[in-house]
Parts: sequence; structure tokens; C-alpha cells
Amino acid sequence: MTKSELLRALRDAVRTSDLIVLPARPIQNWVSGPLRAVGNDVRIALEKNGNNSSDWGEVRVAAGYDPSRVRDCIFEGTVVLGKFDGMVEVSPGVELPTGLHNSRIVNCVIGNNALVADTRLLANYLVGKNAVLFANGTVAAD
Repeated sequence: MTKSELLRALRDAVRTSDLIVLPARPIQNWVSGPLRAVGNDVRIALEKNGNNSSDWGEVRVAAGYDPSRVRDCIFEGTVVLGKFDGMVEVSPGVELPTGLHNSRIVNCVIGNNALVADTRLLANYLVGKNAVLFANGTVAAD
């Protein structure tokens, strides 16, 4: 491989790298727009389901958001929640309802129909559509 071919291949790899491209994509690639603030009715439903936030004003939800799919979570900092109305495969032949359960979420975007369950700390992450984070200790980025 010549030097120019190697450089061309490297440029192509960088241009298509998910590690580089994903953070630059608009939030609408992960959640249904438009986003809205958590209203009083949604806040009451979330709190009834055992959820808490240091500032509900920092939590945004996507169009079609259903608070019944979010239970026993703590939200801190800026959090964006997609809609949770589907199922996701967690193991071959095993599907679970999407949503958030028993997790602490700090400064994150959670994409549509993701499942985050039993995660002690999820911080500074963008969780993609249909992603699964199940039974984790700490998942954090700087």
C-alpha cells in the first residue's frame, strides 16, 4: 500500500468512525423530537414510581414519553429521556420491555427504546436507541 493509499484509507476510517461521528450527530438521532420539559403531571407520575431528581427542570423527555416505564431511578444534572414503548432483546430469545429501572443517571441522553436496569451509576453518556445496559456497577465517562 502506498503512502497516499494509506492516508486515504485512514481519512475514510476517521470519517465513518462511530467513536468520532456519533457525538456530533443531533440528539434527534436517538430520541423522538421535539423534546419537552417534564411537566407537573409527568413529574408526579415519575415520583409515584419511586423516581427522584435534584432538579426536574433539567430533565427533558421526547415526544411519546411514557413515565410508567421508568421506576426507582435518580436523575441528576441534564438528562434527556427518549420514549419507551417497545421491547428489546437482552439475550437470544429473551425480550424485555424498554425503560429505566433502579439506576442513577447523571448528565445522559437515553435513546428511544433503550433499557437501563440496575446500573448503580450511569454518567456523562449517550445511550443509543435500543441499547441495553443491564446489571452494571459504574458506567461513566469524563
